[in-house]
Amino acid sequence: MSQDPVIVEHLLTTLASRWFDANKGIVTFHRDLTTRLVLTMMQRNHHLHQTMDDAQHVSPLSARITSREFVHAFRLMDPHMHVGDDLLQKIYVSICNERLVQRLCLDMV
Repeated sequence: MSQDPVIVEHLLTTLASRWFDANKGIVTFHRDLTTRLVLTMMQRNHHLHQTMDDAQHVSPLSARITSREFVHAFRLMDPHMHVGDDLLQKIYVSICNERLVQRLCLDMV
């Protein structure tokens, strides 16, 4: 994945938008909140599973965020609780247990 934050954000925003379009009949939140959720997930993943090269750019405290703090921080973007606490906690635990990674495209290898 590109190291350019603008390109990464555009890619993640596009992914969130397409995921929303495919799942809008079963989710209770809107497209913008879907994008915020995806960006929050990736930020949490980065802070928790950063490489040694990245460590100089991220506060060591950010990796120690609790599940409760993660949910509370997301509530600032979702005060009406469209994304349930249960889902946010499952996302938090999932990211803690396993790093989100991008699989290399075989055509690019």
